[in-house]
Amino acid sequence: MNNQNLRNFPNSFKNLCDILKPVATYGIPGDSAEIIDVGNDKFVNFFENEIIKSLVSKGGSSISFFEGNIGSGKSHVSKLIENKSLRHDFAYVWVDLKSMTQIAIYDNVVREIIQQISIKDNGKIIKSFPSILKRKSGFVNNNIDPGIYLPHKGCKSAIEYVLLNKISDETGKFLLDQYLLGMWVSVTQFKQVKVMGVKNALSTKNAEVFLKTIVNYLYFLRQKGLIIVFDIDTVFDNKVKTADVKKAANILRRLIDATADHTILGCNIIFTAPTGFLNFCSNHYPALGQRIRPGHFVTIHHSWRAKRYEISKIRTMDRNEIPVNYAEKIGSMMATYKGLDPKLINELNEYGKNIMQKNPGEGYIRPLIRGMTSIALNYYQDD
Repeated sequence: MNNQNLRNFPNSFKNLCDILKPVATYGIPGDSAEIIDVGNDKFVNFFENEIIKSLVSKGGSSISFFEGNIGSGKSHVSKLIENKSLRHDFAYVWVDLKSMTQIAIYDNVVREIIQQISIKDNGKIIKSFPSILKRKSGFVNNNIDPGIYLPHKGCKSAIEYVLLNKISDETGKFLLDQYLLGMWVSVTQFKQVKVMGVKNALSTKNAEVFLKTIVNYLYFLRQKGLIIVFDIDTVFDNKVKTADVKKAANILRRLIDATADHTILGCNIIFTAPTGFLNFCSNHYPALGQRIRPGHFVTIHHSWRAKRYEISKIRTMDRNEIPVNYAEKIGSMMATYKGLDPKLINELNEYGKNIMQKNPGEGYIRPLIRGMTSIALNYYQDD
């Protein structure tokens, strides 16, 4: 296995160790997702071709749900897809949610998105929606007419003030930034700096149209696409309020509808959640369940509007093959700089067998890669 042919493979042993240390600590690959992946390449490549390249890059939108137990690899697969998206010049944002019901406070979620959304431009990370706008100023002229769905008129006006450099007053620039970051700014404050038409700051009532306006304007500005990952952590219990579940499920339903009726453009939305997440939501809000179909490999674009995947079933490798392949993968990475060491491979294989015996379910991926990377790093700690 020639690891150095992999895109972004570390150019030194030290860099390799630096990348693997967070994996050894948390068991979540993050930026090392591609070099440490086993068994997901077929699905991720298919997703790249059918969703990223053939749908989202052309202005379509998609929403997918990845379900699985804690430690089963949901975040890992989402990170692989995010990395593929970045190669196609997508904007990206990752939203961590402790509970699904946090979605019910939708203005907070939208605020998080517009404050954390990022692009890579000439090797630099540009973070937040106002910062991205400033990077793209000069793209448009005074005769601007996007000709696309921009439902929040105040937000649209604020965007164009920034894009066209229509105001030189520093206070006015600051207020526009605050508004586009989802903060409260009054009409009176804008009038004092001669900014007109910017009103109705982000709120619970207008969060949906605020987000659509921002996402659609990004598409108009020739950003190739946007990927939003919602990483939901908590398994639900009886303490969750039914009203909050219904409210959150309705927002999910509306997101699905937005991808289907083209009121949100060039956007790939992914939810990772515990097993049973969608069943739980659908039991409280049947209209959501009616819009979800089990996911599988398909090529008809419209059937991808809302796909549900069991994370363990998208791997193209038998359960018993996975630890062996991880041992080979990690041993091969180390061998790139240190030479192949059969003793290390044997140690990794023994650890893999123990993990599989202790984890008969699907939640073995995280402890497996955490332990194996830790063993490999400790093996060479004195080098």
